[in-house]
Amino acid sequence: MNTAMDIGGGWKEAVISVRDLRVWIDLATVEFGWMLGHRGPVSASQLAAWGLPVSAAAEEALFHCGNEAQGLVRFIQFTNVDRQQRVRAGAMPWDTGGIFSLMVRTRNMT
Repeated sequence: MNTAMDIGGGWKEAVISVRDLRVWIDLATVEFGWMLGHRGPVSASQLAAWGLPVSAAAEEALFHCGNEAQGLVRFIQFTNVDRQQRVRAGAMPWDTGGIFSLMVRTRNMT
């Protein structure tokens, strides 16, 4: 996994909060063909930097595509935190959730 900074080369990393990390790990590896670069607990110092309570905990999984310098995707599952805000604040009763779109690019679709 290439962790070098690529200034001007696009966004480095997207961070996505998920309810079930296992589901997203399976989806990312099986369906998307992404490679798992790291999986483990989020540090207490990072949780504190996000302003979360001391009781908060989280597990993360960082995915990458080959040796690209950008386009990393980090999924995080939080525990012991209150649900803050809906993804789509103007949601109507018939909505099942927010609209989620993450634009990624590839050099080779296969």
